[in-house]
Amino acid sequence: MNDLSPSQRWSSVRNLVPLPYRRVSVQPYSGPMTVDAIAALLLSREAYRRTDFIVLRGETSKYAVVAIPRAESEPLFSRITSVEVLALPETCRASGS
Repeated sequence: MNDLSPSQRWSSVRNLVPLPYRRVSVQPYSGPMTVDAIAALLLSREAYRRTDFIVLRGETSKYAVVAIPRAESEPLFSRITSVEVLALPETCRASGS
């Protein structure tokens, strides 16, 4: 799913529920919870063709939520072409979550 035009960002969408849930991948993560570190990691990877969002589960119950477009949607796995960090532990706490 890529319902947004290139000029729009997922962070501007309110109450996003990715259906079906297979569009979301939850993965363990042991690096720093920063935009730069997360982007460096994910841009070096491929993603499953149906994955649009990744939840990184860090140490001490910290989470990051990331939107990821892929180079192609037909092959089973395709290169991640960009990373949009939607939430980091600090932003989650700041918003009252």
